[in-house]
Amino acid sequence: MEPWRYRPSQVADVWSRSSVIHFPDTGRALRFRQQMRNLRGNSAGDQTTGHVNGEWFAGEFAGYRNYEPGDDPRFIDWRATARTRVPMVRLWEAESQLPVVIVVDVSASLWFEGGESNIRRPMDFVFEVALIIAASALSRQMTVDLLLVSDRVELHLKSLKGRDKLGGIIAELAKFQPKNRQTNWNDLGGWSESVSPGAWVFWVSDFLWLPEPRCFNESFGQFQLRGICARSADNQKYFETSHLKDCETGEMIKARSQISVEEHQNRLQRWSREAGMPILGLSSDWPVPELQIACWLRRGSGNSEC
Repeated sequence: MEPWRYRPSQVADVWSRSSVIHFPDTGRALRFRQQMRNLRGNSAGDQTTGHVNGEWFAGEFAGYRNYEPGDDPRFIDWRATARTRVPMVRLWEAESQLPVVIVVDVSASLWFEGGESNIRRPMDFVFEVALIIAASALSRQMTVDLLLVSDRVELHLKSLKGRDKLGGIIAELAKFQPKNRQTNWNDLGGWSESVSPGAWVFWVSDFLWLPEPRCFNESFGQFQLRGICARSADNQKYFETSHLKDCETGEMIKARSQISVEEHQNRLQRWSREAGMPILGLSSDWPVPELQIACWLRRGSGNSEC
């Protein structure tokens, strides 16, 4: 069963899977927050640096919250826990103030359903990846924006914060039906004006359509861009042996006329370098995709792995 269709009793599994994903600080985000502190004239906070779970944090101490199932035990503050006799998790400025934006491609190429009942849509896997990233951010009290986009913004869930918002995301994904079939991200820059520079922006797509890379970087280069190229292994096997209908154009085409996987990877790697957005290739046959995402982010995701 797809994660966004879970019953309430099963949502705990989403929290557990998302707990391995953390958002390591980068130089760009640190410089932005230092500029904001200088503008506010506020340098008095509890400045803290160090390594937590192999990740480097620097910034102001932001307080505590109660430990909740799915949190990494290594983030527990044992002194605060001893004082309150309740497990407490220490929050950093990076977690409490740095927003996360998740842009999900919902164009028609991801809604393909094969003739076999055991083949799931690529969109199912894309929603699963987006949901896990959102749960990780919400569990750390980060503000989350979720955008479902085709050639326009189809749905924008704004400024979500707190673990109680996950149910609303699941409900929206469960009932969502796209209104448009095409892919075009050239006119999606309007929402970015309300997002702080240095924010994490995850782009989850099959990346079959790519915008002009330099224009893309000019529009979104002020963010910490990360792309996830989500592929359904089951659909790939089906594609290789069938006639296909291009969902975005309506044309019937043969599998051999499709761009090969290797050609697509090479094209995407070139675009990733020019656009300034590292891209992780993620296949649905990977048993625990959240671990692959976590390792990629922990390494700083400096190189594309399409």
